[in-house]
Amino acid sequence: MKANMTEPENKQDNDVRDIPKWERRYVWNRPTLPSVVLGIVPILILFGILFWAVPAISAGSEILGLVTIAAAVGLEGLGLWSLLTYQRRTGRSIEQAWNEWVYRREGSVSVSEETKKCEPLWVKCLLLGAGALLLAATVAGWCLTPPRYWVPVSSVLVVFVLAQPVLRPGRSATPTSWLFLLWPLLYALHAVLILAGVPLYLTGPYEKMTMLVSLAVCGLIAAATSHLYSRYALRRLRRLATSPETPDQSI
Repeated sequence: MKANMTEPENKQDNDVRDIPKWERRYVWNRPTLPSVVLGIVPILILFGILFWAVPAISAGSEILGLVTIAAAVGLEGLGLWSLLTYQRRTGRSIEQAWNEWVYRREGSVSVSEETKKCEPLWVKCLLLGAGALLLAATVAGWCLTPPRYWVPVSSVLVVFVLAQPVLRPGRSATPTSWLFLLWPLLYALHAVLILAGVPLYLTGPYEKMTMLVSLAVCGLIAAATSHLYSRYALRRLRRLATSPETPDQSI
């Protein structure tokens, strides 16, 4: 009888040990979908306005183009002011509030203070300088290449920016999953395929929208993957939480 009870006890111990693992996977994958959606919408609006304004200026409609750019800058400034005001009044970021609202039936999650990290100032300055150089090189590349090649031209900048939340974790109340890296990796794959001659770009008047569409689609694929994995982790957690606490209760 003792030998028969050993296997269930070991199995239960393994299940108990798995709870922190699946809890961690659930916490780090849950916020990805709302965060990506929150990030994609303003990016698409901003770049969409600018991509329509620049051709207008080139075609001779300077006033229309400049008004469009001014409106885009004004909207971005208003949005930034709103985010800072909300964070100052509530003590939490709009990203965290959005995530908590989307998953309000599952409670709130956050990164503990012990996991948050502080970087030296020189590291932040170095990263900002590298980002500024990549941005300047990307803009120059856009001016020198046709729109169908804007994805390869911007791929280094996109990978650099989107990899930061994963490679530098613990700096936000909203955790970031490793599956988030699918976003820049898929975008880089799209760039490689275009350079290889695969016609994965829009044509005609929508050619300039190829980069925006690619950025949005790759982001949504990464977010959906992380979201589905968080659902799987949550199901495993619930199954472990409802498992018998002792071998006697399972008999």
